[in-house]
Amino acid sequence: MRYYTILTIVLILGIFASTQVMGQTTGDFRTLSPGGAWSDTSIWETYNGASWVAASNPPTSADGSILVSDSVLVTGNLQIDELTIGATGMLWIMSNAATILNGNGTDLTINGELILNGNLTFNNSVTVGGTGTLINNDTLNVFDGITISSNIRNNGYLLFNGITAFNGHLTTDVNSIFDIMSGANHRYAFLTFAHGFTNHGLLRMAGYRDNWGNPITASLTITSDSLLNANDGTIQTILGHGADRVITGQVNNEGSIIVDHVLTLNKTDVAHTNKGTININGSYMIVSGDTTTFTNDSTIALATDKYLEVKNGSMLVPANGSISGMVKITNAKLGS
Repeated sequence: MRYYTILTIVLILGIFASTQVMGQTTGDFRTLSPGGAWSDTSIWETYNGASWVAASNPPTSADGSILVSDSVLVTGNLQIDELTIGATGMLWIMSNAATILNGNGTDLTINGELILNGNLTFNNSVTVGGTGTLINNDTLNVFDGITISSNIRNNGYLLFNGITAFNGHLTTDVNSIFDIMSGANHRYAFLTFAHGFTNHGLLRMAGYRDNWGNPITASLTITSDSLLNANDGTIQTILGHGADRVITGQVNNEGSIIVDHVLTLNKTDVAHTNKGTININGSYMIVSGDTTTFTNDSTIALATDKYLEVKNGSMLVPANGSISGMVKITNAKLGS
């Protein structure tokens, strides 16, 4: 019996050891404690096919997978993919030209923290995974065909330009500037959030023409929960040559909504609320959706010849709500 027990343990250990080795590929890199500058060769080890050895250069996008398990600082220009920030890892980006490229598999996995004090771009079709957080204190550019599953804390400038699926959680502070912008480089700005979020800063939606002169929509879709515009938050649709700015999801406004270009709230069976201010300065605003309600508990101000249209649902205006300007009710109910 003891013989079989010992044999079983040996086999298990052998399988475990084999698994550890098989998990590495020649050309992979990993950091050494306590970390340091990315450009410092001494903080890196590389796998040579049999064992981990001291690296002769820092990793680049031409190498294999990269594991950061310590605190590492990036100050120079960097283009990289197959990068994992482990649960104990912290990657500080101070560079003004850092780019995550689209390579094999997941291009960036954040299980620890990525702290951005510079400029970082997610190139077209990049995949970002992990359960950690990207803390943006400067500039993050997200382009076309991106899937993001990690979390983002935005304290700086965040640009979405193209088609993006955001499956993590977004948090913002009062310094947050969050742009959803269509234009010539990427024909659409279609951003889909799996979870709702609270806007504490400035959220702007802008649309421009593509290379052929066609107006392009800027769209934000919230699959579950709602978009809460806090009392220190502003949502603004910016003048431009694009088509409508569309939010498909529940919007609860406690701050300011500024409509300088057409804004459409378009989702069935949700309850929009306004407890802040809505200023319709340009074109018009549409609230649409079967069984959708829009309750105005505060102030809606409309410029001359501009209007608010409620379609297919219902609009409630309690005693403390006020509207100065034109309201259109189309196949909808009006109550208090």
